[in-house]
Formats: sequence, C-alpha cells, structure tokens
Amino acid sequence: MKLESLRITECPYAFAAFAEKHNALVDLLAGMTGQNGISVVIAEKNAIIRGGGASSSSLANVVGSDGRLQNAYVGSAIANAWPSAGKWVTASGNVEIDATGFRITTSGGKVCNIAFASLTQNISLRTEAYCNGNTQANMMIAASSAF
Repeated sequence: MKLESLRITECPYAFAAFAEKHNALVDLLAGMTGQNGISVVIAEKNAIIRGGGASSSSLANVVGSDGRLQNAYVGSAIANAWPSAGKWVTASGNVEIDATGFRITTSGGKVCNIAFASLTQNISLRTEAYCNGNTQANMMIAASSAF
C-alpha cells in the first residue's frame, strides 16, 4: 500500500509530537490486514473494511458512505460484485435488506416487513388529519399519495 504521500516529513518544532503521532497512524493503516473473511483495502483517499466470504451470521464492521464504522452482516459475498443482502445493527433495532424487500426489527421485538413486490406506489411519511372521537387530531403514517 502506497501511503508515503500522507507522511509528514517536515514541520515546525511545535508540531513535532503531532507529526510523530500522525506518521504512526499512517504506518498502522499501511499495516492493516484482515482475518476470518474480512479484507482491508487502503488507498490514499479511502480505507475500506470489507466482509468477504463471511457467513450470514458473522458480524463485520464496514465503513459507510459517511466514513463512520457500521455493523453489518455479510452473506453470500462475491468479490468485485455488489452485495446481495445486508443487515445493520443498532441498539434500537436491526434493518435487514435483500432482493425481496426489507425488514425492520426494534429492540422490543416489533417488526415491519415490506416486500418490494408490494410497493406499487411511492411511499413517504405523511401527516393526515382524522377525528379522534369529537377531537380533530393528526397522525403520521407511511403512505402513498392518493391515486
């Protein structure tokens, strides 16, 4: 891995400690290797931790599009191909997606399943007015526009 251009070779004395720590981090990144089906790809602009060949029950950390680590389950991984399924795990619940649709499971065990085949209209969160007895109220719902 070629990360030499990231190293600090000259700096004012006041920043020497920072430069030393920065260069140690560059060395650490250059030496990263994966294990147990996880590969690490380092380039000068990206660090990608990729699950390759991990079973669907194996948790891996991946770098998301925002640059933060995310927990994901990777199944049926094929090198140089788009993933066929994914699972994101948080303290409040899980989101799973595959070719058939997606499933949201809360930490309390409540589940929302949406099959892609059942989506015949665009769906978004909407606020709709309704009567609650004699009181007008609003309800936020996932719904399509009227058709």
